[in-house]
Amino acid sequence: MRKKIALLSFLMLVSVGMAYTVSASDALKGLVVGVFGRNEVTLDADLIYTNLSPDQKAKAVEIALDHPQVRGKLEGVDDYSTTVSNVYDLQEIDVGDDGRGIALVPRDGFALVEFLTYKDYGEEFGVKVVKVTVDLLKGEVKEIEECPEVRKPKIHEGMLSTDELLNNPSKYHGQTVKVLGTVSKLGLLRCPCFMLDEKLLVCYRYDETNIYPTQIQDKIQNGDRVVVTGKFLGDTIYAEKVEKVTN
Repeated sequence: MRKKIALLSFLMLVSVGMAYTVSASDALKGLVVGVFGRNEVTLDADLIYTNLSPDQKAKAVEIALDHPQVRGKLEGVDDYSTTVSNVYDLQEIDVGDDGRGIALVPRDGFALVEFLTYKDYGEEFGVKVVKVTVDLLKGEVKEIEECPEVRKPKIHEGMLSTDELLNNPSKYHGQTVKVLGTVSKLGLLRCPCFMLDEKLLVCYRYDETNIYPTQIQDKIQNGDRVVVTGKFLGDTIYAEKVEKVTN
């Protein structure tokens, strides 16, 4: 049974820390305004139903990367990451005694591939999103949309809490940040990681970086308050420094 979500005509979707707008048809927009009297709403991405398998997601990325226009947009960037999600349609549904409502329903056979690109400008870096709608059944790209590039400083000045970081991940994505929190799950995860405040993942060994022996082993333990400095990507901080707060 598909999960039905009541919403308004424009939906803000949070994906890999970036916010995107999904628009409905004019008929549905008119229906939503008529039912709810407003025309926009914020929707938590955790509530969105998704039904794409890992194989479908991999196929969608392959189809997108095979398109010459997509390859052209990725040329010259220093790095990029991909996320794959459903393409959603707004549909009228029955809602209790009121009789009318709107549901966000995945469109069968379609996927949305989002490329988050990074370009180094010295003290700043540029972030751009390229959104590619893919027809999985026909194996072709249906639509390409490129969002304007946003430039941000590489280092965010000032201290953040875990809530400040996670409540607005797109603002800090790719930046080096300082985050204050309490260590948890150190030594309990199946990765060189621990949690801050039970909600933010901190990775302390990656690529050629390993701060475990010098800054973590016998230095901090679960329950300690610490300041973690590192690059924030997705939902993870790749730590460069962990300092215990002693007062």
